[in-house]
Amino acid sequence: MEHIVEIIKGKIEEITLPEKVDIIISEPIGFLLVHERMLETYVKARDKFLKEDGIMFPTLGTIFFSPVTCDALHQEQMSKACFWENKDLYGMDVSILKEKAMSEHFGQAIVGLFSRNCFLSSDQAKHEVDFR
Repeated sequence: MEHIVEIIKGKIEEITLPEKVDIIISEPIGFLLVHERMLETYVKARDKFLKEDGIMFPTLGTIFFSPVTCDALHQEQMSKACFWENKDLYGMDVSILKEKAMSEHFGQAIVGLFSRNCFLSSDQAKHEVDFR
């Protein structure tokens, strides 16, 4: 079976293979690498199906962090959070939850492109993850 490529589609938890594989190719990346818990499945596939000298694509993942500010984005997020100012949601006052909801809402990562003028510094932090 040398030089044969077989594509197997399915959930890692549900498929079985007759033998371990040479290569695992996947798109395991959620935002900030780990969100959406796709990375866990990728590692599970490696441990369950990859030969000891096998290759994974991608092999490395890199997270970059840099401080940004964006008034338009802040206003957009604030407008989404204004729901919690509601004092009569079907007869219920949910405004008491606003502070907690805002903390949760603004604690979430935002995926998107930022203009260069949104960056507060040219400094950045970087974290690499080796999937091998």
